[in-house]
Amino acid sequence: LEPDKVVALAANPEFSGEKILEISPDLDLGAGYTFFNGTIGAGIKHLFSPTVNAAGMTFVTNQTAFYILGAYDIQISSVVLSPSMFVKKEINWTYHGTIAVAYKKYFTLGATLVYPSMRIKGFIGTKAVKGLSIFIAYDAGITDQIHNGEIFLGYGK
Repeated sequence: LEPDKVVALAANPEFSGEKILEISPDLDLGAGYTFFNGTIGAGIKHLFSPTVNAAGMTFVTNQTAFYILGAYDIQISSVVLSPSMFVKKEINWTYHGTIAVAYKKYFTLGATLVYPSMRIKGFIGTKAVKGLSIFIAYDAGITDQIHNGEIFLGYGK
């Protein structure tokens, strides 16, 4: 990018049309390891906390974030029990504890508890075709009345 040719767009009209004077690089890193019936992983986003310099002011565009994941599959006859833990540090620490139950690897039902926001996310899904899964999830707060629903697709083994 040529900084003198890039125009910063902002909701604040004071900065609208200002040229970006400086752009700093960013880097995301992650690694994972799958073993027997488990997976562990860690990642970091925005390692350099990139900034943008416009109109004589410097803005941090993204804060550094850290992620850690651990999961394990327990086979019990035609059912697979999959407990997992996902920890992230963005602005605050957040912990996601999930339990999922898959029947014959085609139908999955599960729930996630998110702490400290005390939100519960329930989900149900199925493998639509080989490698493609479709899930419906619903998010409900224990301490508030905000609710969200979502549909997501996944591809993998």
